Amino acid sequence: MPTLDPHRAPFALRRRPPALAQSPLPVLLALLAFAIASLWLRPTLPVDETRYLAVAWEMWWRGDFVLPWLSGEPYHHKPPLLFWLIHAGWSVFGVSEVWPRLVSPLAAVAAVFGLRALARALWPERPAASALAPLLAFGSLYLFAYASALMFDTLLLALLLAAWLQLHRLLSAPSATAAALFLLWASLALLCKGPVAMLHLLAPILGWPWWRPAGQPALKRLWLPLLLTVLAALPLLLWALAASERGGEAFRQALLFGQTLDRVQGAMGHPRPFWFYLPFLLLLTAPWSLWPRAWRALGRLRALRGDSGARFAIATLGLASLIHLFIAGKQVHYLIPMLALGCLLLARLLTEADPPLRAVQRIALGGQAALLLLLALAAVPLSAHYPLRAIGQALAAVEAQGRPIAYIGNYQGEFHFAGRLRQPIAEIAPAEALSWAQAHPQGLLFARDKRLRGALAARSEARFDYKRSPLWLLPARAFIDGAVQASEPDPADSALESDAFAIDSPTSPSPTSR
Repeated sequence: MPTLDPHRAPFALRRRPPALAQSPLPVLLALLAFAIASLWLRPTLPVDETRYLAVAWEMWWRGDFVLPWLSGEPYHHKPPLLFWLIHAGWSVFGVSEVWPRLVSPLAAVAAVFGLRALARALWPERPAASALAPLLAFGSLYLFAYASALMFDTLLLALLLAAWLQLHRLLSAPSATAAALFLLWASLALLCKGPVAMLHLLAPILGWPWWRPAGQPALKRLWLPLLLTVLAALPLLLWALAASERGGEAFRQALLFGQTLDRVQGAMGHPRPFWFYLPFLLLLTAPWSLWPRAWRALGRLRALRGDSGARFAIATLGLASLIHLFIAGKQVHYLIPMLALGCLLLARLLTEADPPLRAVQRIALGGQAALLLLLALAAVPLSAHYPLRAIGQALAAVEAQGRPIAYIGNYQGEFHFAGRLRQPIAEIAPAEALSWAQAHPQGLLFARDKRLRGALAARSEARFDYKRSPLWLLPARAFIDGAVQASEPDPADSALESDAFAIDSPTSPSPTSR
């Protein structure tokens, strides 16, 4: 009598789910609806979205597709892939904010198919896992909302899923095709996010001796994936060398050496303690963290000790998470690849019993609908608090007059794309405002209300409601005459400062978020 493999799905569980239940169409439609609603209902949000648009715009009008620029200075904080994708769309559709804001939703669509493909590769006899994985991932409220953001992380997730799929094939059944495709996707992942992507690529390779299927060699298979991972870094290195030639020695040092070390040490504007991520875990995994069936499924984790696919997910998730805990610079969106892996593993666990496809669909749809409603309710306040186009046009009119412009505070390119500005905006401290005005008597200074004192209404050229306080555009003469003074803001005002995605960066103190 043949023996029963306890990890081989019984026939009742291996049968294919109903066609509609296993279709990716519901989650794809939800992502499309939220992307369109975001384009329609909310502006691009400071500081990250506006900064990346500003960098792409300055590279575009300069015709420099090697060296990123921000307000006249070389920008070393990000690799170029996202900017290149924006440029590719602009070359076809023309310059607007529409295409850049579609890049992440399109990457989310790719991630849906990547999750399905990886689940099929890990558990070919459990088709329900491939249907559940994207529902769980983009049914998570944080991942779903973040998919509409003009950021790097959803794109990184899509590329990592493609790389992990080929890596699994390369380690389990080596082939030239798997090797070539892994090299391609790994190279793009590194060009998307830099050395941090290497952590996610190395995790399943280093974990191979533990997660490998029975009968596979432990160490003999490791040399090729390790070699390919090193080779995958060559395009990033070649770009970095080319950009360094144009950016100068200070840029070279910051790009090649300072940036990675500063992030590890937490010197890039967001140092966090070891335990920083822990309080967010239940929130980031909602609504599944509130679903009793998900907790019961997690209780069956030990039963998967003999499941090599589950061990692949655990090794990749565990090693990458552990390394991130020891990196002092922490942002919540750094967890997105790990959150997706957690959803992949949960999908497998849920197939241990009758797969709850319809229940997962209902919960995911409810959360997605709630986020759409929340976005609609927030549309008017967001537009009122972030009149970027009006401010950008006012600054463009000043630029057209040939007048120099300075911002009192920390300028991160918020208005460069909105105004299609081509001249740099000087970033000065309040103590430097008077000397800058005296050196540029025809110039314009602008700042938030919290950094200004004096006859603002009487001497301003324009006033805008921006964030939580007015933004004033003032002639240099107002400072020279003593009618207006600049000063450091009250600490209480700074503590209340809030930008988009504040869960990641409450004060957004520097232009260096990863």
